[in-house]
Amino acid sequence: MILQKAKLNALIIISLAFLFPVIALLNYALNIQSSTISICYRLFNLFIAALVILNFRTKKFLTVKFFLVLFFLFWLFFLTRLVIDVEYYNIHLAVNYPKSYYFLYAFFVTFIPMTAVFFLKQFDFNYFLRVLLKVLKFINIFLLAIYLYDILLKHEFMYRFALIRNNFEYLNPISIGDNAAMLILLIIYTKARTLSDKIFLLIGTILLIVTGSRGPLLSVFIVILLIFIFNTKLLFKNNHDFVIKILIVSTLIVLLLLKYNFTVFTRIGHFQSDESTMIRSSILSNAFTQYSNSPLVGSHFLVQASNNFTHNIIFDIFLATGIIGFILFFPSLWIFIKIIIQNRLKMAITSLTLYIFFDSLLSGTIFLSYTFWILFVVIIINRSFLIKSTAPLISNQI
Repeated sequence: MILQKAKLNALIIISLAFLFPVIALLNYALNIQSSTISICYRLFNLFIAALVILNFRTKKFLTVKFFLVLFFLFWLFFLTRLVIDVEYYNIHLAVNYPKSYYFLYAFFVTFIPMTAVFFLKQFDFNYFLRVLLKVLKFINIFLLAIYLYDILLKHEFMYRFALIRNNFEYLNPISIGDNAAMLILLIIYTKARTLSDKIFLLIGTILLIVTGSRGPLLSVFIVILLIFIFNTKLLFKNNHDFVIKILIVSTLIVLLLLKYNFTVFTRIGHFQSDESTMIRSSILSNAFTQYSNSPLVGSHFLVQASNNFTHNIIFDIFLATGIIGFILFFPSLWIFIKIIIQNRLKMAITSLTLYIFFDSLLSGTIFLSYTFWILFVVIIINRSFLIKSTAPLISNQI
């Protein structure tokens, strides 16, 4: 019974945090530009989250640690800021979404599903990784098929690969890069050695590069570098052949891409003059000016001069909630980082979590980065299991 519940909880996490690209592919395949299917998916997740919360029949949740109380106070602070900004100050993104967009996303896509994760008592990490790897393989093979179809049959070359049809963007380059990056890391650190795994490793690498997304590429590089530095013996133990093949394939791909001047290398080579870099620099400059006017409690959830996010989840926290908000959040963040540092035996979980964390520092924001928050909670509520256990089987936290 516990085993089945642990597997079910793993499936719930995947549905809440990782399945949206599948929905985007479905919309793309059916040529649907409305949000009907997406809304149905979000409602399903909200229904599942509500069931998890309502079916929790133990009082142990009421004896949570003090850092979790601070964590929810931080979210209460931020959500209050969001409501006031949208309702009373009429602050919004440059893309003029309706007010309901901010509330629905903040409460029903991010906060409630994230809160539901606190009520999942058992969690099967092995099963979670196996299913997530299959989902990522499905997403990436279809994305590659679409890319090759556009190039070979339609003779359309995109500066940055995105899932677009009739001028409607189903998945942006960063989202595609994220899914490719997670596939690469899970294949490497679950030590998958089959021929199909090597092919999918190549597929993920190609997709990561053709999106031209520097954030996912840099995040993957940082994760692999950090794990290599701190776990060299573990990485190479009984795994020499696979690592050597990765290095050979990666070197060949880099040489080939340098020859044909792919977008990602153009954007890296012209980093300072790239339009995206200049926009981000302007946003950060405006954000610092705005923050300096109210450093203690923050000012607004967006950079007003740019009508945009800072694209860094920590900067967003300081901007929206100030020093007080960050103090409320910091104990949870510290525990999260401590777990990642100490959890050296479970490379796949470490690599996935590190990637999503670093990616949130390059492209994330508070209430839109629901994948980060859901995995963040999974890690901190399983803290004792992840640190003490010697094999990623089933946790029973709280």
